[in-house]
Amino acid sequence: MIVSANDAYEKALGLDPANAQAKSGLESVKRAMESEAGGADPSGGLGNIFNDPQLIQKLAKNPKTSYLLADNEFMAKLQRIRQNPNAAGAELSDPRFLQVISVLLGIDMQFRDPNAGPGGPGGSAQEVQEDVPMPDAPSSKPEPKREPTPESEDEEAATKREAKAKADEEKKLGTENYKKRQFDAAIEHYTKAWSLFKDVTYLTNLSAAYYEKGDYEKCIETCKQAVDEGREVMADFKLIAKAFGRIGSAYEKLGDYSQAIFYFNKSLTEHRTPDVLSKLRAAEKAKIVAERDARQIGLRRLRHTRR
Repeated sequence: MIVSANDAYEKALGLDPANAQAKSGLESVKRAMESEAGGADPSGGLGNIFNDPQLIQKLAKNPKTSYLLADNEFMAKLQRIRQNPNAAGAELSDPRFLQVISVLLGIDMQFRDPNAGPGGPGGSAQEVQEDVPMPDAPSSKPEPKREPTPESEDEEAATKREAKAKADEEKKLGTENYKKRQFDAAIEHYTKAWSLFKDVTYLTNLSAAYYEKGDYEKCIETCKQAVDEGREVMADFKLIAKAFGRIGSAYEKLGDYSQAIFYFNKSLTEHRTPDVLSKLRAAEKAKIVAERDARQIGLRRLRHTRR
């Protein structure tokens, strides 16, 4: 864990050499390594990074960490570190804290938590069509659940966790209606989910419902909002690519092949997939045919006016 944290801080400094938080964190990691070798405090003061006053807001806004707010066990660990940073060594063995450090530093690093749920880091953002509940993988050595006491969880974290749970319930209802092709109801539930909690996947699901309903203008508008919100919280590039790809598909449905080609290319820039590449080639061919047909119609009209 400490070695991975060291890599994270060094990457942050590579992106922004003036990042004071990263410099301080790297010094703490170095001290932690030295202390670990000498049998002293294994965190070396690393736990102090979790005293960021904006910590809860940052975790809530990033899809890679927002799901953690609903995990009572993890929030109890986080609260213990915030209350006593010098005792962080034992808790930092949890790999999820490395993803938290990445978010707090504002760097995009891919960490896979095998115990994370479908909304957690390491997995691609699920579209509605792929939003199928999956059972949790059994742990070889399950850790006993420790429910936090009311005093161990601050009010802000509790509020965020409750909002996320309510939003996920609305998303679930939206997906049920989507699969029944009841798109107006799906749109209502996805919109409610977004109003309760700002998770970008709610917007991508909403855009899918608009697309299937045939409201391509609203689909484009929602996808662009998803891209903007996703950029702000450094969402997974695959999520951004899917949003761009859906914009391209919506423009293709509207007959605007130039815009469709533009957004398919933007999607491939973010993440290259065979599906979007096929759509790009089809749009390019359709554009050629449409332009040829337009020229022929123009020539026929011109000949008609000369008679």
